[in-house]
Formats: sequence, structure tokens, C-alpha cells
Amino acid sequence: MNGGQITIEGAGGLRLPLHLIRGGSSDLVSEEAVAHLRGLVPRAEYTDIAEATHMVMGDLNDVLSTTILKFFKRHHQTLETGS
Repeated sequence: MNGGQITIEGAGGLRLPLHLIRGGSSDLVSEEAVAHLRGLVPRAEYTDIAEATHMVMGDLNDVLSTTILKFFKRHHQTLETGS
């Protein structure tokens, strides 16, 4: 981190699947930050878990686990081949 800003170098060159999961009531990750990352990596998936704060795992662990498992299942082949 640099003065509260996250520097993402080369994000557009990422080839592996990316999934941003945000607690809808997060006071640390804003909608603007999400939009910025999605602008850098347009093919990134995004899930907003509206009922959760920044600590999604602590707030809604079952929902988070299900979300992650579905993501892995959708991208299983990509994760194995790296393409």
C-alpha cells in the first residue's frame, strides 16, 4: 500500500481467473475501488455479498465458501492449464 492506495501493476495482463468478493457493507473496499479494479481487469468476476461487512468470512462464512466453490468449478479447466 502506498498512502492508502493499492498499486496494481500489470493487472490487465493477468491470465488466470480473478474473483473479487466484497462485503456490501465494507468500510474499506468502496464501490469506486471495485469499479477501478474492474476497469483494469474487465474480465474479473465480482460478487457483492450485501449482508456482509469487510470481514465476509466472519459474517457469512457459508455464503463465502459457496461463492468460492462455484468460482472454482466454473474455472477448473482454466486453473489446471493456466490459460
